Amino acid sequence: MHTKRILKKNKFIYFGPGLAFVLYLLFFLVSPTNAADISSTPIPADYFGMHYYWSDTSWPSVSFGAVRFWQNEVAWKDISPSSGTYDWAKLDTRLGDAEQHNADVTYVFGDPPAWAVPGGECSGDFLSSDGLMCTKTPNISDWDNFVTAVVTHANGRIKYWEIWNEFNWSIKDVASGVPPLGYHIDTVGLATMAQHAYNIIKSIDPDAVVLAPSVGGYNAGLLECYLKPVGVDCTNSSIWGTGAGGAAYADVIAVHLYDGRPAENIVEKNIPGVNSTEISAYRAEMERAGVAEKPLWDTEGNWYDQEKDPADLLNASSSDAAAYVARSYLLRWSEGISRFYWFGWEMDPNYGGLWDGNSKSIYPTGTAYGEVYKWMVGATMKSPCASSGGVWECDFTRPNGYEARAVWSPDGSQQYDVPSQFSYYRDLAGSIHLVSDGQVDIGPSPILIETPVIISDGEPSGTLPSNTTQTELSLSTNRDAACRYSLSAGTAYEDMLNVFSTTGGTAHSTTVTGLSNGATFHYYVRCREASLNINTTEYVLSFSVAESSDDTNTPQAVSVSRPGLKTDGKTQNLNHNSTIYFSSNVLSFKGKTGGLENGTVEIYAGKKKMGTSVISSGGEWSKRIHLKKDGTYKLSFRYFDENGNLIKTSSSYEVKIDTSDPKFTDLPLALNKRPGQEIFWKAKDNDEIKYSKYTFRGKIKTTTSNHFFLPSQINRGSYILRVKIFDRAGNFSSRRVLVHFL
Repeated sequence: MHTKRILKKNKFIYFGPGLAFVLYLLFFLVSPTNAADISSTPIPADYFGMHYYWSDTSWPSVSFGAVRFWQNEVAWKDISPSSGTYDWAKLDTRLGDAEQHNADVTYVFGDPPAWAVPGGECSGDFLSSDGLMCTKTPNISDWDNFVTAVVTHANGRIKYWEIWNEFNWSIKDVASGVPPLGYHIDTVGLATMAQHAYNIIKSIDPDAVVLAPSVGGYNAGLLECYLKPVGVDCTNSSIWGTGAGGAAYADVIAVHLYDGRPAENIVEKNIPGVNSTEISAYRAEMERAGVAEKPLWDTEGNWYDQEKDPADLLNASSSDAAAYVARSYLLRWSEGISRFYWFGWEMDPNYGGLWDGNSKSIYPTGTAYGEVYKWMVGATMKSPCASSGGVWECDFTRPNGYEARAVWSPDGSQQYDVPSQFSYYRDLAGSIHLVSDGQVDIGPSPILIETPVIISDGEPSGTLPSNTTQTELSLSTNRDAACRYSLSAGTAYEDMLNVFSTTGGTAHSTTVTGLSNGATFHYYVRCREASLNINTTEYVLSFSVAESSDDTNTPQAVSVSRPGLKTDGKTQNLNHNSTIYFSSNVLSFKGKTGGLENGTVEIYAGKKKMGTSVISSGGEWSKRIHLKKDGTYKLSFRYFDENGNLIKTSSSYEVKIDTSDPKFTDLPLALNKRPGQEIFWKAKDNDEIKYSKYTFRGKIKTTTSNHFFLPSQINRGSYILRVKIFDRAGNFSSRRVLVHFL
């Protein structure tokens, strides 16, 4: 963003001289690249980006997966106050904060120090005499030195590098030769800086991702001209000149969609002179430049509208501003924007602020940001958001039958007919409401209507053996929930006094007592998500206890120990209160009973019998079963005496089979490092990474973090680092890294 009025959050822009175009063919996967991909892509946490300044605040209280380093005291001028000297303290602090909160980093190059700018036209506060930004570009050799220094220092800690900020404000009109805001540069000169930086970055970190210089607002073809090969005509060659060759130095295309209000402008607004919407206009430029396959990111945006009078600005405390935040994130993902960095956490409340630095409290806009993050991350948008009759709808799914729909009416209030599968809705304040009579009132603020919690796999059922005085109730839910039960039908959740002893996840169990022969028992269950979304229909667990038996052969004194489970070379007892993870789908059980000699044990996975074992005369039994697929299983055991009477049914035990190894996503095979620096790695698993082991110079250490510090005293040369990552089931992957000390 660029205007004079934002000088307290200045955006300084500088550029360099020209060079010829060198064409690269580069494929780098960052999902999704267009709107057609969204239906198969769960929304990642790093779709939600943030600008955060660290000036006098702690880490933001809302969740996000990516942070953009811009105007947070780590620019070139901050790091290198004089030629050849570097102060990395603040950068390392910022990086440490980001790593602690699992947010990846995009670093934006810019703000050169006065000593690196020829002509001395930069004053101490980096403003030129006209009150705008520095009108000269840095020396290319100084530029190269700084890029090399910062990428080397942050290697493995910063993956994303944005070449420059909003270059459209600084490109001169080639017809008149007059820069629109006093700057002196052309697109070919900018591409030269990008070429130098791209080659330096990739030589140090081949896995790094380089973003094209960002453009702000609609740019009338300038992005196309920057990206096209050198000398090739572009749509507005008479204004911007011919192609600059910038496509060769960009893995990702970056834009800033400051398009005023409403948020739907990015989808619906007709740009003067261009018969298309803003996002589609950018995509058309990318298509004409031959880079349609590259990901498109919005690396900066908020509700600021340059055409609005200051008296008509939104304020962070208003519901309209909160609605804008939510609609912006919903619509950008719908249109295939892979990331969107909000600008910014501590901004002025009239210009995008989410947090009040004076009262140290979150604005409604910040609350809305946090809520829409919960709505979207991990969900899959079934198809692009669509509007009809003034109503916008965005449909989502999650595993285990979950469905949801974000819905709003940007032009005012109206009644909305809610489809029958939805029973609750969330608002942007985080409150949960019941859908009444199949309708809700909607307006500019989106709401999320949802399907309720689904309860299944209730046990026990049927008839339990006579003389059973207690048993374990167990059931499953499709989402994490807290379950309660009542002995009376129609009891509201809040009035249920009986809470399952094991609950809060998807597996729930509790012991009930007071059972008697010849009686039938009914337990009425309701479960509630942490968000207060309660299942709307009672789930009924019903069973009976058999009449007293006169069979004198039935054992009167029976003891059953918890079965031991052996696999992966280890044996452990099953536990009702936790899930046991195994990396093999062949499970070997061994148990001991008293009073059931010569009887049998049946093993069940859910309701499917997996095998039967005969109990020896000494009361021991064993059995091996094979579970064909990875997944979570509820195992239970039924014990029969030698006459075939069912004596005991165990409660269920949750076991997760995971035969998939974790994978490294970010750890180069070779690194250039200095003594005392850190080495970082990233990895992913179908469940989660539990811990890592690394071996360096003969020493093996175990850590739950994703980094370690190199020795501060070490000779120059090359060393081997071996890193192993382990998931909760014990699967692992390893990587061998050559570390060269400079």
